[in-house]
Amino acid sequence: MVGHVCFYRKCPSHFRAERSQKDYAIEFGEYLAKSAEFMLKAHECAVRSEALLGDCELTHDAYECLGEARNHLESAIYEFRKRAAKAEK
Repeated sequence: MVGHVCFYRKCPSHFRAERSQKDYAIEFGEYLAKSAEFMLKAHECAVRSEALLGDCELTHDAYECLGEARNHLESAIYEFRKRAAKAEK
């Protein structure tokens, strides 16, 4: 098994490759992108909800969806910046 690389946490440690801080930053960059996409979809849903209702008030579901998307995005930004700062050291 020489040359076997495994990132799965349950693999024996002698099979796991060491990951750099840059690798972690790249991984969290992908999480950040996914959270941003989720936020954009939630916003689009809210805009459609407003258009269907014909007023400026969001439905309860649209408001909750936007709040959840915002929380995910804020968390992803924090984690990415934390990993990126470690990668720069």
